[in-house]
Amino acid sequence: MAATYQRVSQNKWEGVYYLESNSKNFKGKPDICYVVNFKISGRKIWEKVGWKSNGITPQAAQQYRAKRIQEIQLGTPILTASERKTEALKRNRTIGEIADVYFDTKGNGLKGFKADKNRYNKHIAPIFKNLRVPSLTHFDMEALKRSMTGKADATVWNALELVRRIINFGAKSNLCPALSFIIEMPRRDNERVEYLTPEETKRFLTTLDANPNQEASRMLRLAYFTAMRRGEIFKLEDKDLDFHFNLIRIRDPKGKKTVSIPMNSIAKEIIETQLQYETNAFPVVRTYFRVKEEVNGLIVVLWTK
Repeated sequence: MAATYQRVSQNKWEGVYYLESNSKNFKGKPDICYVVNFKISGRKIWEKVGWKSNGITPQAAQQYRAKRIQEIQLGTPILTASERKTEALKRNRTIGEIADVYFDTKGNGLKGFKADKNRYNKHIAPIFKNLRVPSLTHFDMEALKRSMTGKADATVWNALELVRRIINFGAKSNLCPALSFIIEMPRRDNERVEYLTPEETKRFLTTLDANPNQEASRMLRLAYFTAMRRGEIFKLEDKDLDFHFNLIRIRDPKGKKTVSIPMNSIAKEIIETQLQYETNAFPVVRTYFRVKEEVNGLIVVLWTK
């Protein structure tokens, strides 16, 4: 092997050799691959450092040689070129491999796990699955954005944020190097305010009044008059209702920080009516709304305490 390489200089850069490429050119001349050799316990070791076209110089090769000698003397095992390549690949997995480990590690305990998994499979995997982090550029992120043309700003933002999260997980887990650039996130402005017209409101409340299952109607009224989300209503318990200060505590909302909202007079009347209904109907163990009801074609799943 040594016979195929030439010493860079007889006076400088001890142990640094080079080989001219037969197929690659750099600046109009054959590209040069730098290699180093050194002896450990009487065994001569050859290791490739890199190509001149990639910025490798004799000085850099000599620094690499000195570092490798020191590492081996301190106990780092000597690996063959094939073994070094295998080890390097373990620390440079594809995005698809990193994503698999990420979702397996986080599991269903990850908030929004199902949405993240669907988002990855639908938008991210087709573009990034076989790519490795060092090869990623801004153009790849732009390609993801273009592939989601027509999607809401927040949907695009969530996809890019998931890419960033997976890569950060990979870097912390030594599955890949850190990303070399900052992902430019789009503006996320999906605010949409919609109101029922007076006629729609009247029709909505009339429908609730006529519904034979008033337990379902009370749940919908509570959502309408407090703007609480379905998941927030599902989590309500006695301890979340403060009738002294007229507050409703919302635990683990979308913003993740527990908050309290005013219990207006209508909401208070709805809750008190429901509590009285539960006390009369289930005097031993009182629970909150427990039914699954269809109201004018809308499936309403109500909560259990």
